[in-house]
Amino acid sequence: ALWLHGAGPPPQAFDAAVVVTPGVADRLRNMAIPYVREISARPPPQTHTAEHLWSAVSDWAGQTWSDELIHPDPDSLARVDARLHGMRPVVLAPDAAGDSKRWPHMEALAHALSEHSAPVIWMPGRDQPTPAPTTIASLNLDLAGIVALAHRCRCWIGNDTGTTHLASA
Repeated sequence: ALWLHGAGPPPQAFDAAVVVTPGVADRLRNMAIPYVREISARPPPQTHTAEHLWSAVSDWAGQTWSDELIHPDPDSLARVDARLHGMRPVVLAPDAAGDSKRWPHMEALAHALSEHSAPVIWMPGRDQPTPAPTTIASLNLDLAGIVALAHRCRCWIGNDTGTTHLASA
């Protein structure tokens, strides 16, 4: 991402950007990106992060945006499809930024779903083991793969994490 700081062109064209890193917004404006907003990385006191981020783009609602914010790329979708073998799993993303944001019953839910023959994909965070039942799979995916998995899954159950926010988009 050195292009954000002036080292070369961007890897693709962008229509809009919300920037939380000081100095990057001016670089993007100079690259003729039509909609650029710079906001604080931290929400004001008593403001939920989602509300803070939404405030940066809420007036863009009149713009022509896709119904889906993020589209899986065909190659990643094909790779995920090959690994899923036609199943539409329930994805469980147990990680969270802190213990207070982590639902403590995620592993029990994984076992209960597995006992009822539901296909379960466990998306662990760093250093999180996969629960014991062999019917619970764990996929090592990059971001494009996570988008593709979210597109193919029956349902995504996760804590307040980047992967869960990505899946919801």
